[in-house]
Amino acid sequence: MSAGKTGVDVLMNQDPNAVQADVQSASGLKAASNTCSSDTASAANAGVVTLVCTINGGPATVAGKTITLSRTGAGAWSCDTNLAAADKTKIAGTSCNGS
Repeated sequence: MSAGKTGVDVLMNQDPNAVQADVQSASGLKAASNTCSSDTASAANAGVVTLVCTINGGPATVAGKTITLSRTGAGAWSCDTNLAAADKTKIAGTSCNGS
């Protein structure tokens, strides 16, 4: 998902109110992948965008949990997740907030 941030940043510089399909395309996220049962991107609103991965498979403690990347209108990104603390750093990294 992190790789998708660059494409979204470029799109937000061109069109900060891009429709959902354009944001999804710019992020490179597919509707589903081996890693995520669903990858979704929100429509942009003044540069604000949300990318969400619902984890596909894995142990019961991670299956179906989400990792969310959020972009502010100023271009700052943050990460949030509902993964348990024991799984968070292994799956979402140390910079991702959440449970």
